[in-house]
Amino acid sequence: MYIISIALPAALALAADPITSLVDTAFVGHIGSAELAAVGVSVSVFNLVSKLFNVPLLNVTTSFVAEEQAMLKMIMILRKQARKCCLLFQHH
Repeated sequence: MYIISIALPAALALAADPITSLVDTAFVGHIGSAELAAVGVSVSVFNLVSKLFNVPLLNVTTSFVAEEQAMLKMIMILRKQARKCCLLFQHH
């Protein structure tokens, strides 16, 4: 259930861009062919620019978050070990 709570919003965010482009194309398609061609070009340029900025940002952000999570997990493990060690010495 935890994975789904993270994956569902991510999947919806990924699906939002193509759906928006599809809706734009459907509405402009009723106006005329020149306008439809212009929307096709603008959608392609928008997708290219968004990929150029989003992919590096996503990669860097993901690695920072993963590093932070690993650090927090290591701290939790070390605290547990320290508590066990303190309890062990208290009984002797």
